[in-house]
Amino acid sequence: MAIDNKDYAKVVVSGLIEPMDSIFRHESPFYDPNLTQLPYDPTKAQALFDQLAQDTGGPLTFTLYTFSANDYVATATYVQGILNKYRNVKVSIDAAASAAQQLRLLQGNFTAGVTGGAFDDPDPAWLGLFTCTAVPSTTGYCDTNFDAAVKEDQTTLDPKRRLAVIGDAQRIFYAAVPAFYMERRYSWLFTSKSMRDLQWVNDGLPLLANMWIAH
Repeated sequence: MAIDNKDYAKVVVSGLIEPMDSIFRHESPFYDPNLTQLPYDPTKAQALFDQLAQDTGGPLTFTLYTFSANDYVATATYVQGILNKYRNVKVSIDAAASAAQQLRLLQGNFTAGVTGGAFDDPDPAWLGLFTCTAVPSTTGYCDTNFDAAVKEDQTTLDPKRRLAVIGDAQRIFYAAVPAFYMERRYSWLFTSKSMRDLQWVNDGLPLLANMWIAH
């Protein structure tokens, strides 16, 4: 609630990419405008920071781990700058090379970390990261109701029912906030004019069986 994704989109990506209210792009069949991440509410966020400081005897102090690549550093720097404007919060940044950042995230050796995840269909590249049995479980998040939605998603043969249970999973996830999604990225693949029926899924994986070359 302390981060305004509309401001983030304006400041960090110059308004070239729409603010990320949902983990799904708006043209996705899984997108539901009634299911979005926690809204920006700086007043409530400040109240929570103040309550935490009162309960623990001091401000929230942590290091935000990030990759050393410029775009990841830009995200971390934005988050640091915004959070440090609140009372009872102090954030520092530790940027590391890709291998080191991946290792400390996979080992759970962090308080907060900036990373990315590419998916089109939510199963398994999104859902699989947050089940109780996830390996690795980067965040340690576990909710049996979330797992139940995942299980039904994987077993139902009814497309409409699948949309409904993915909606249930989103509702649970957005309330718990094991991760907060800040920026949507786009990947591009260029081919020659002779390539036909090129389609890809998730992290740039081409559907090879569909591709053919015109002579």
